[in-house]
Amino acid sequence: MDIKIPPEGFDPYADRSARDIRNSLSRAFVRALAAGTPDPFLDEGNKWLETAPQPACRVYIQDRLPRFVAVLAEIKRERISDPLHKAVVIWNHGLFFEVHEQIEDFWHESTGGLHRALQGLILSAGVYVHLEAGNKSAARGLAEKAGKWLGAHGSELPRIANLRALIDALETPCENPPALQWQG
Repeated sequence: MDIKIPPEGFDPYADRSARDIRNSLSRAFVRALAAGTPDPFLDEGNKWLETAPQPACRVYIQDRLPRFVAVLAEIKRERISDPLHKAVVIWNHGLFFEVHEQIEDFWHESTGGLHRALQGLILSAGVYVHLEAGNKSAARGLAEKAGKWLGAHGSELPRIANLRALIDALETPCENPPALQWQG
């Protein structure tokens, strides 16, 4: 799986409009997953498209919506209810910012080793968000932390069958993240 680079000019770290679009779309996506219907993210995406955003934002929205549809269809088809399993599906569709959004509540509710392992998974997704944006320095810093948490507490995520491949990939993060395998 290769990282999908956002369109030139789409920079949620420097552009408030891009950040608002990314954040509101991803929150709507998580609501859609919980509801089992694409309406929340389709409504949100169409709302943004109606405001005639800059071309880079328009391209971003038009990229995200069909990918969200594909994730939702897979989750419904496979009858996936586990929030972590959903996050693995989202990961495998290259939606790394959305991985964080999907498991954030689960992470906040967890404790101990599971909390640290989920933190490592969230940081891992952040590595690829930063690589998408071309911020290799930030990606390396997150990769070091993510690898540390997953290395120490990865046993708390036994259903991710190839977690070791992710930990290994974090040692020298590149724009080709491993697909995650759910053991279920």
